[in-house]
Amino acid sequence: MVLYSIGENGTPAANVIGCSVKGPEKPDAKVCEDAHAKCTLSDRIYVIVAADGLGSAKLSEKGASIAAN
Repeated sequence: MVLYSIGENGTPAANVIGCSVKGPEKPDAKVCEDAHAKCTLSDRIYVIVAADGLGSAKLSEKGASIAAN
């Protein structure tokens, strides 16, 4: 999700907010198998990454975290 706002000098600015949650298909899952990350390269360039963990894989949450970061 990217929320835009107006910067100090009147130019567009962005606040980047992200979250990962467990899906309804696995209500008894102990961990969220997805991951996300963000990086600000400059005041106008943002990199946003989302990684979907493969639920059938033994270490899917670790793989998603490595991929996102």
